[in-house]
Amino acid sequence: MSDIIDFNKLGDRFRGVPLLGGLLGGILSFITGYLAFLGLAAGTGDGIDLEAQSLRQVGQFFYNSLLVPTHEQTTQVFENEAQGETVVQETIRDIWYNPFFESGTVDVETSTYLDGNLYNEQSQTLTAENPGSLTLPELTFPDIVYLAIPVVVLLGIGFLLAYRFVSLEGAQSWDDILTRSLITGGTMTLGFALLVLAGLFLFVIDGVALFSGLSGEDVFTRPERVPALMFGLAYPAVCSSVGAFLGLVAQRPSFDRDEHDRTPDEATETESAIDGGGSHDDSITQDRTHSEESDSEESDREAEPAAQSASTTDSAPSTDRH
Repeated sequence: MSDIIDFNKLGDRFRGVPLLGGLLGGILSFITGYLAFLGLAAGTGDGIDLEAQSLRQVGQFFYNSLLVPTHEQTTQVFENEAQGETVVQETIRDIWYNPFFESGTVDVETSTYLDGNLYNEQSQTLTAENPGSLTLPELTFPDIVYLAIPVVVLLGIGFLLAYRFVSLEGAQSWDDILTRSLITGGTMTLGFALLVLAGLFLFVIDGVALFSGLSGEDVFTRPERVPALMFGLAYPAVCSSVGAFLGLVAQRPSFDRDEHDRTPDEATETESAIDGGGSHDDSITQDRTHSEESDSEESDREAEPAAQSASTTDSAPSTDRH
């Protein structure tokens, strides 16, 4: 099979891997993970309202399962009079929280600017048991249930894609199996990462601060972008590649190599085995010949007394009685 990629047709195969299939597998993994969280939200607690804010919040929960914290930012602007001058005070408050990973702490950072210059900056860590005025989401299941969703989805789709659609034609060793697994995982990572990038804009809640309960023009709640890009690549790269490898192993690959594909050591071992077999046959032939010679000599020795007895009988004089 040719290893040349035709970029005009993503459906072409590279080392037995359907490129379009891998891309769609990554997209399907993201959608399946999101729908899993949507189902959990709809089936637990008070259910979910199918409105834009609720759907975006479910998307943020899916990012939380990828170890990505939710970032809330509020900005408040005041004008103060000081010694006859008007001073513009801007207070920016950032909150990072992940209800599934390290959920016992809430990171808060407050920055104060006077006329655009940084005046004061404070960082503190609150506990989930005593978050102050913040409102944190309540979970129905243990953290591990939510964290396992993207792992199970990526492993499962990677396995099915490799088992059903990746060809083992031309695979000569386990290195080829590993290579095809990584290619499958790479194409799935591309599809998954594309939706992760899109979700950074689709799952932004503008004008509402979910944790502090504030609202306004300079307020937003969204997945933290840098960790989202980092884990959005790492999760599918690892999980889908492992799933693809298991799928290829489930096909029970066999490596039948021709004579010219054998290594020099293997060829030497084969020749030695042949030579050893020939020597063994020669030894058997020699032993058989020696045995036949021994039997012949023994037969000759047994025949000699009989011949001597017959000779004595013939030479004895005859006596006639009258």
